[in-house]
Amino acid sequence: MDATVGARLVSWNPNERVAFRYGDGEGRVALAGDGDGDGDVALGWAPVRGFAHAPRSVAAVAFVATARGVVLDDAVAARVRDRYRRRQQRFRVVVDAHVGVRVGALRTGMVPLRLLCDDGVMAAGSPDGTAAGPMSKCQVLLFRVRW
Repeated sequence: MDATVGARLVSWNPNERVAFRYGDGEGRVALAGDGDGDGDVALGWAPVRGFAHAPRSVAAVAFVATARGVVLDDAVAARVRDRYRRRQQRFRVVVDAHVGVRVGALRTGMVPLRLLCDDGVMAAGSPDGTAAGPMSKCQVLLFRVRW
């Protein structure tokens, strides 16, 4: 299987005085598996550029992950094909980076950050599979990065 997946994560900073700066990192995308042992199917990774997230602003991180020649067993391939046809394919997105905080003139050092988004589903209105719907839940984990 060959796959190219574009991921875009949007974040809102509601703080009036707190700004964040994110260092370069990497983003990974996988097809979410079932709890029956089939597991996730990795769809590749891509570098993610660092950026500054100013107070009271919206920031977006986007990357395109590519996988070529992914080998699937028959059960997993049937599950992926069935979910793709019914527009119910679920995705898992993980972004590992470093984040620093600035409050006025005070700045912290950069600490490891993992952004974990589960259960993103293909949008029902995308017959060619080019768009995915919003993620249902995302977690921000500090000090947890696997490089």
